[in-house]
Amino acid sequence: MPKVLAIDDEYHILQLVTEFLRDQDFEVTTAPNGRVAMECVHSYQPDLILCDVEMPEMNGYEFLQELRKSPELATTPFVFLTGMSARRQMREGMDLGADDYLTKPFTFQELWGAVQSRLLKTQHLKMLLDNKIYAKEKQIEKLAYFDETTDLPNNAALEQHFWEISRKSKHLALIYFQLDQFDSSPAAQQAALGRILMKAFTNRLTPYFHPSQKNLYYLGLNQFVLLLSISNPQNLIQTYEILKPQVQPSFQILKYNLSFGLSAGIALCPHNSSHLNELLESASQACKQAQNLGGNQCQFVL
Repeated sequence: MPKVLAIDDEYHILQLVTEFLRDQDFEVTTAPNGRVAMECVHSYQPDLILCDVEMPEMNGYEFLQELRKSPELATTPFVFLTGMSARRQMREGMDLGADDYLTKPFTFQELWGAVQSRLLKTQHLKMLLDNKIYAKEKQIEKLAYFDETTDLPNNAALEQHFWEISRKSKHLALIYFQLDQFDSSPAAQQAALGRILMKAFTNRLTPYFHPSQKNLYYLGLNQFVLLLSISNPQNLIQTYEILKPQVQPSFQILKYNLSFGLSAGIALCPHNSSHLNELLESASQACKQAQNLGGNQCQFVL
């Protein structure tokens, strides 16, 4: 139920406004001047304020100035109620932060139009703000869980997904793979070239392992991981055989023609370990062993 604070030193005006708005299912609180209104406005937190200009003790302008000093009320819709003789002064009220004004005497139709217009605008602005906040939250979430270069889930996402998947699947496989000869290539010496290469390699992988499947991860420069639920470990050789051709043909980036092999290390959960960090360490060591044996091959953790 929308809440309205109506402020006027003319009792009959307050009575008419209150009865009309309550008939429209509004909650209404009244005050005879700005000073009394200031005593209740913070606790009441109205959705809309209707305020007379000329009042004793604290007039409408003074009340509005005080109101706008409060962060939680700075954007509350504010409509001035003014007599014909005060019409010329309304520019001052708008400059102080009023949203609209009604000239006395006004009809119920005019009152209803002003109330609806202000509340609808507020709802629209709130929706826009909520959308912006949601978009910002999604952006922050993406930065937290996705690599900026490859758009693949990162190490934080891997930790989260490993915990989720391990609760559902009895047997998992972690495949850690790297481009062979990367450390001796220009891509390892030039950061920008390295990022372009990682993105190009990712583009070759995603048709087979789409990020939406939550199985392909990028942990850092030349460090890729597949996390798979398995029934037969021998099928992992077939998975490696899908990965291996993705380094061919060579990568043509700027003036460089970059050729690589691909080596992988495979760790099984729970056979080798039930802890992600241990599986990663074992799989990376198995990958290094494959590279030391000449590369372009995979090794299981024993």
